[in-house]
Amino acid sequence: MNNFLDQLVHAFQQSLFYSLGAPNSKNVDWADLPGLILSKGIITLALLLTLYLIYITLNHVISMVKRRSLLGSSTIQTLRVSLKLIWLFTSLIALFSQLGVELSLLRATARAAIALLGFYLLWVIIIRLMNKTLKKFYLDESINQLFNNILTVVIVVFALASILSQFGFNMMSIVAGLGIAGVAVGFAAQATLANFIAGITILLERPFRIGDWVSINNKDGQVMLITLRTTRIRTRDNLYLILPNSTVAAAEVTNYTSHGAIRFSITCRLAYHDSVSKARQIIHEVLDQDEHVLKHPAPLITAQELSESHISLIVRFWIDPIHIETMPRICETVREEIQEALLAAEMKVPFPRLQVMTPITDLE
Repeated sequence: MNNFLDQLVHAFQQSLFYSLGAPNSKNVDWADLPGLILSKGIITLALLLTLYLIYITLNHVISMVKRRSLLGSSTIQTLRVSLKLIWLFTSLIALFSQLGVELSLLRATARAAIALLGFYLLWVIIIRLMNKTLKKFYLDESINQLFNNILTVVIVVFALASILSQFGFNMMSIVAGLGIAGVAVGFAAQATLANFIAGITILLERPFRIGDWVSINNKDGQVMLITLRTTRIRTRDNLYLILPNSTVAAAEVTNYTSHGAIRFSITCRLAYHDSVSKARQIIHEVLDQDEHVLKHPAPLITAQELSESHISLIVRFWIDPIHIETMPRICETVREEIQEALLAAEMKVPFPRLQVMTPITDLE
């Protein structure tokens, strides 16, 4: 038993010394361990410090180029990210080399780093070209975001597959396993998939855009964001509503701001003994003085109904879409101003009246 333990301790010593870079011919001695660790630590710190100084210097050069406006901001950002990736992976390889990691693993790490940097540069180039192409067709910003998301997911998948293959993973078995897992996840996440498909439909059909004022299931608000899963709107009360895209796709949607000026209607009552033409003139004067009511198209005032106790007038006027957020307040103000103007002209609002007539009977 003691012999077995001695052999186990000796094997551990050998593995530790060899992993720290000691030659195989060197006798294993615990007394040599502190010096070996110290020397390895100094060399590792020196390498990491040198790489960091190189990274800081190159980053400073990029900053100088940015201040002189020699390159665009997007290009500068790409250079910074690429430089950071190179610094991180070279530092990792330097650290592994001092820990006695096998040469094959170091080569695989270097190839993975090159693959990652290549896929990043490919993603940047394709995204820029795609955005320039989509802008020529004046597509909505949400469509651009959809294509960017799809392209990002595709490139990330290929990048992961390429990096894992450098370390000897069998990608065919991984893909097969992901396919089986995808089927299981698909059954478990049917609602999420329905929202995803509905989100693509909304982005392609474009019943509304970001910034439009809409009514979805009697919920009025401004569209703030359209994602692949949800549509987010901000109401007039400054409430932030997050609606699932499947609900939005199946709902009745009213878009207030997609086709220019918006017409609103309010009603007012007029007594039978008052003049409709005079009331129309008074109401026109009120609308002309309101800065929110458009002059073209001109307001329209007509008799909507002749009821038992009054004439019902309908007042139709137009407002600019930029005032849609304050639309309820505008309608309430116009209604109040019309009421005050009619009362000032001694046109009182009639109330429903009921006249009861009884036959005269002979009381004798």
